[in-house]
Amino acid sequence: MKHKLRISFTFLLLLFLGSQIQAQEVAKERTTKYIFHLNAIKHQDQVDGVSAKTKQISGVTTCELNWLQYQMEVVVKEGGSYGSFPMEDLKAILNEHHVQLKNFTKETLNP
Repeated sequence: MKHKLRISFTFLLLLFLGSQIQAQEVAKERTTKYIFHLNAIKHQDQVDGVSAKTKQISGVTTCELNWLQYQMEVVVKEGGSYGSFPMEDLKAILNEHHVQLKNFTKETLNP
């Protein structure tokens, strides 16, 4: 009797855990445009360095830094196998090149 109860409990436990694992959804792939408003850009080397390194971030398809408007537009593939945009990587790039991030906006181009 105890053996059957133990087997039943184990079966229910595995069934419950299996349903919990299956319940997690992966976000749909989408294209997102981030517009970063920057500060403290003084040299062309900063523009070139930030642009080049940002283009190397996983999922980034385009990166355009407008020095005169202190604005950088980055188009990113997110969701699905791409995951989310690694904002910490971008912050590290900006710090490395002594560029400050004031704020940013995010727009989903195709959900």
